[in-house]
Amino acid sequence: MVSKQFKVKAINGLNSKAANALVLQANQYVSNLTLKYHNEIADLKSIMNVMGLVIRAGEAFSITAEGSDEEVALAGIAELAQSIHLV
Repeated sequence: MVSKQFKVKAINGLNSKAANALVLQANQYVSNLTLKYHNEIADLKSIMNVMGLVIRAGEAFSITAEGSDEEVALAGIAELAQSIHLV
């Protein structure tokens, strides 16, 4: 299991477009991917779970990957989050 902390830099926070991009990327991996925000945990492969968290600009969250491709999955998610200027 591997985890990484992120801080939202996008002025609109984790909006629907960014959430969709993360979910699409997450679904390319075998590993279980979860997003933790405060005390809530969401399945990163579910758009409804991710959008339900309502993460605003300046807020911190973490993503955890667990499975056979966990390292690759977390690196891919982190790279995507940076490329879409979410974090």
